Parts: sequence; structure tokens; C-alpha cells
Amino acid sequence: MSVKVGFGASKITPGLGVFMAGYFHERRATAVHDDLYARAMLFDDGETIAGILCCDLICLHSTEVKKIRGLISEKTGIKGENIMVCATHTHTGPQTRSFRIPEGGEATLEWLDRFPEMAVEAVIRAKNDLEPCTIAYGISYEDRIAFNRRYKMKDGTVQTNPGYKNPDIIEPAGPIDPEVGILSFTDQAGKLKALYVNYSCHLDCVGGTEISADYFGHMARRLQERLDDKPFVIYTNGACGDVNHINTSSPYHRQSHEHSRWMGETLAG
Repeated sequence: MSVKVGFGASKITPGLGVFMAGYFHERRATAVHDDLYARAMLFDDGETIAGILCCDLICLHSTEVKKIRGLISEKTGIKGENIMVCATHTHTGPQTRSFRIPEGGEATLEWLDRFPEMAVEAVIRAKNDLEPCTIAYGISYEDRIAFNRRYKMKDGTVQTNPGYKNPDIIEPAGPIDPEVGILSFTDQAGKLKALYVNYSCHLDCVGGTEISADYFGHMARRLQERLDDKPFVIYTNGACGDVNHINTSSPYHRQSHEHSRWMGETLAG
């Protein structure tokens, strides 16, 4: 069976001053460290087109997903329900849930209103990019950058990120998933067209008030720099709920752009 595959991206970076998501305290964006994107990957078997639209955001409410799928159907003819719409879970992006936007959040609401149109542009570009490809699958492992954040303590409790070299730590309360799932797509001319990468770890390595796609963005840029064919890179997060970047045995695992870059480049290999 011949399968066509297409890829596309669109910029979804908000303006400065928007409220940011991910923390219990309010933050407004003061700068853009690196842009946020919606990235689409489509598969066409000749009868059905389906795929993924992944956005550099913390999450997406069902309201926005419904709008996006409606626009996909309207603008591309692809059934909206055939597209898995998801987010990377970066903690340095805009607030995406209208009911969580504080008073004075007009700029955030304005961005949220425009966001579906911006995101769907990635799907339009991916549809226009459809072509026959050879698909290969591989697995790698990376266990140096992710850590279970819940720890069993000597007093019988379980604590989240209990601190560097806390003497009361017994052991992690659960595992991580070190598997790096990879799909590669090669066009008929033999050129590496794209890579899809899946890894499980919170995107909360930066903190602060600068917009950033976090380590996944660094990983994508690193892969494109290193590989001669400059492939399109799309990524999704795995089961990252209790997995983050904080190593309680190391003083160097702190929130910073430098650590985020190190994680992304380590993941890129």
C-alpha cells in the first residue's frame, strides 16, 4: 500500500503581556526566547487523511479543539475527527484556558481567539506537502534527563520534588519512561523528509517570563542543524505526569534556558 505523508508548521507565538500558563501564581510574558509553533503530520492512504496537530502549549481545552477541527474540515476537507489535536505541555507558553485568565487578560483572550486559525495553517501546509514516503521506525533510550518527581520519604509520606540531597528521601515512588520513539520519513528521491519523536518528560525546565517551547524546541533545532537533509521535526510528549527534569542528586538540574538547551541537545543525540 502506498502512503503519502505531509508536514507543516505555523507560528503561534503570542504577543508580550499575555498571561502565561503552568504555575499557581500569575506571570505575564516579558520576552520571547524562542517561537512557539503548531506542527502537523498527515497520512493519506488514498481513501482517508488522518494525522496529528501538536502545539507548543501547556494544554488545549475542548472548546479550542472543537474550533480547530471545524476549521480543518472547512479549509481542507479533512474530517476534523481524523486529526489528533494535542499540546507539548510547555510551561512557558500562554494561558490556554479562558476561565483561568485573570482580570486584565484582554491580550491573552485576543490571542486565544486567533489561535485556532493560526494552528490550522499547519494542517493546510501539511496537506499541500503530501507525497509518497518510506516510513521507518526506531527506538532509542535516554535516562539521563528525566526523573520521577515523587519520592518515598522516611516519615512514610510521598513528596514531590523534596529538594536536593534531602536526607529523608528513600527512593523514587515510581518509574520514568526512557524510551525515545522515532519515525523517519524518506521521500522518493532518498532525502530524509521528516522525523517524528516522542519522549516523556515535563516541559518545565525554564520558568521565568520568557516565551519558549522548552527542550523540545531545542531538540528540533539541533536535529535540523546536525542532519544534512534538514528534516522537518515534529514531536509529542508521552506519559509525563510524574516525570520532570529535577535530579535530587545533582545541584545542576535547575530551571534555566541553558538546562533546557542541554536537555534538548542530549535528546537529539
